[in-house]
Amino acid sequence: MSSLPEIRTTPENVSGYIFESILLQSDRAPAPFEISRIVTDVEIFEDITRPFLTAKLLLIDNSNLLNNIDLLGGEKVVIVVKSLAMDSKSVIKTFYIDEVTTDQKGFDNTEVVAFHLVEDIEYESNLLNVNKFYNDTVDNIIKKIASEFLHKEVVTNGFSSESNIAVIIPNLHPLEAITWLVNSISTRDGYPYYVFSTLTLNKLVFMDLGSLIELQSINPEQNGAYRNWQSATLSDDPKVAARVIKSYKVEKSENLYNLIHAGFVGATYDFIDTLTNKTNTFDFNVINDLIIPISNKLLPSKQRNAIVPPGYKSTVNDTAFENLQSVRKTYIGGSNAFKNTNSDFNVSYSENTSLADYKKGIVSEAMHSILEKNPLTIVIDGVPFLQGDEHFTIGRNITIQFLNSRTDSLSSDDRLDKKKSGDYLIYVTRHIFKKERYELQLTGLKLANMDR
Repeated sequence: MSSLPEIRTTPENVSGYIFESILLQSDRAPAPFEISRIVTDVEIFEDITRPFLTAKLLLIDNSNLLNNIDLLGGEKVVIVVKSLAMDSKSVIKTFYIDEVTTDQKGFDNTEVVAFHLVEDIEYESNLLNVNKFYNDTVDNIIKKIASEFLHKEVVTNGFSSESNIAVIIPNLHPLEAITWLVNSISTRDGYPYYVFSTLTLNKLVFMDLGSLIELQSINPEQNGAYRNWQSATLSDDPKVAARVIKSYKVEKSENLYNLIHAGFVGATYDFIDTLTNKTNTFDFNVINDLIIPISNKLLPSKQRNAIVPPGYKSTVNDTAFENLQSVRKTYIGGSNAFKNTNSDFNVSYSENTSLADYKKGIVSEAMHSILEKNPLTIVIDGVPFLQGDEHFTIGRNITIQFLNSRTDSLSSDDRLDKKKSGDYLIYVTRHIFKKERYELQLTGLKLANMDR
């Protein structure tokens, strides 16, 4: 995947994009309705934990259009949007109206209506049911469900499960089944998997956190990090000025207390084997079992200061937090439902063959929770992200720089805020299309801060 391109929009359109078409389609109408002229705002949401997009659409109707259509829910909205930058391609996405969130009269002949939309793959998944036996690798099962029920391709980074599982999908919608399966697996190093949908791709993406972190930043420092300081705003260099953070927000963060309470710092886990009546027990230590093993992923960069460091100690017994078994949790490890007379058999959902594999699942859950410990949301210009032929938002890494409060440092590196600055994995994206501009609200997460 390449880096974010340099963008020059045409001077006659300050918003930098155009809606080529917004069609409202109904099976009860003889033809679709073009509504782009009455739409004022469109917001499209991407989330790395969800295999579908959602959207909001606001329009002002002064021609009795919606009354003529007689909306009942289930109508389609096909959005075609394009950047005005050179060589960009149109992006086409189909949504269903799942709710009318606002319907108010302005003046006597004006009506303000807001729709909540879901991507077609989610709405149509909601119409289907999967109750079927599979015996294959998890990635192949996911691809089969997506293809058979949703006619959707799933792209991966070459991942293939090491062994088959035997599983009955228990009356779930197709996307529910895919998410259910994805949440049950992790890599050999304990990285969780994600399956997600994006604005610019018409395929589902299925990748693990470790592979996502290793992707090159879309804007490496030498090509211009996104910056939050005044000199960038006033710069004569258009490349620098184009990469200004318009605003930012630090969400609720650094809640180590909740991680301890959830059993993701120091804990004891029991997995009961109901067939043999044996209990597999192990202690979890976030430093030894998670931070140290993944440090190789962070070593090549300047970002190796893990956000759950060792060193905190309890004043009661002078013991490090991670060495205290603060929580004890017990799970049913499996019942070997598909075991036959052979000693070699396929495990089923949530079953494992070794203690190490059970621990790997806990490491995966802990890693996901730790990743969400320190979110940062920024608002930036969205036009460079709308090229149409490549994906630059959720699942990609973005380089962000903030200045610290020191005024006596001559070195630009010394002026960086080492906590806020660094490479972030884009976790949630909000595309904000207004008449006057197109902005992105990106929420980024990271496992480590910059070296101090």
